[in-house]
Amino acid sequence: MGLLIIRHGETAFNRDRVMQPAETPLSDRGKEQAIYLAQRLSTEGITRILASDLPRAAMTAQALSEETGVEIEFESLLQERNFGHLRGQTFIELEARDINPFAEHYEPEGVETWQEFDQRVSHAWSRIQSTLPPSGTLAVVTHGLVCSALLHNHLESGPHASNTGRLYPFRNASFTLVEPSPPWQVKLLMREVLQPTDACRELVEQHFRPRFEYLLGLLDEWMPAEMPDIEVAHIQTPTTESELGAKGAGESGTGAAPGVVMGAVNNALRPFNAVVTTQPMTPEIVLQALGKV
Repeated sequence: MGLLIIRHGETAFNRDRVMQPAETPLSDRGKEQAIYLAQRLSTEGITRILASDLPRAAMTAQALSEETGVEIEFESLLQERNFGHLRGQTFIELEARDINPFAEHYEPEGVETWQEFDQRVSHAWSRIQSTLPPSGTLAVVTHGLVCSALLHNHLESGPHASNTGRLYPFRNASFTLVEPSPPWQVKLLMREVLQPTDACRELVEQHFRPRFEYLLGLLDEWMPAEMPDIEVAHIQTPTTESELGAKGAGESGTGAAPGVVMGAVNNALRPFNAVVTTQPMTPEIVLQALGKV
């Protein structure tokens, strides 16, 4: 038995940073995300699917249903927070009018308050618990703020606690794996499933794979008895800690960084006939170069 909490795929309004109207469908990229996510979760033993009835969540759930053969159960309690008349407006427009729709005490008429939203999500959480199957996995397909509210108010985030909060940034087509019994421990938080981009495929197929297979051919020729069969594959595992999913620049990129920084510091010190030659470049070392300490 397991519990998966899934945020819907991308919409055009997600992409363009617009407060979403209720009837927003998935974008073409969102549809691809939903299919790829469904394929990734096809081996998780999903036996029930509970989803928000808003189109973007329903379409994401539909891809999962088609992949697993499990019928969707719709639940309006899982809908995104209702922002009323703010829907359809861009975040840039709202910021220009000094409006923060996520502020704790921002409660204009026609907008669901945080208190009302939290109460509704609590009812949704009760529905989730009552829907858990005796065996197999329940997949809950919902929205970003609902995922955050569940994480903030109802789940035990454990080592993820320092990063959780009311506005935890769940990405489109991400899933969170939860132990299906109290204390509802989060096992895997916001795992984004990304399909390799065309650029990645081209890089692998045109550059990495031919060179690697050439190397394997040489090794097979030189050491035919010692070399096991090797399969070349592309694995993409982006991190949730950065906007682009990149884990860092790598040794080739970061190796030059300290020298570049030192060069910039020494350029700034040149008018004072000072130079820094050691690292780390602490304030004390810079002051010593200037003859101030």
